[in-house]
Amino acid sequence: MKKRMAVSKFKAKCLKVMNEVMQTGIHYIITKRNMPIVELIPFKKKSSFGCMKGTIHINGATLSHRLMWNGMLLIKISNLYLE
Repeated sequence: MKKRMAVSKFKAKCLKVMNEVMQTGIHYIITKRNMPIVELIPFKKKSSFGCMKGTIHINGATLSHRLMWNGMLLIKISNLYLE
């Protein structure tokens, strides 16, 4: 859901509006002379899981080396080529 608010009204109620956006997830469109100038949306922290997806390509790998972390086998390869 999006709400519209004049920039003068936003200036007076900035902290209250930001708290509302953070708690409810409502988007605000801030306007100046009825023209949208800014959209205020909640910040969503991205998970670091999967952030490197698609950045490493393995060509012709043979299994010979192990990469261990806290006792878990993460990857076991050699002939790793980064593209």
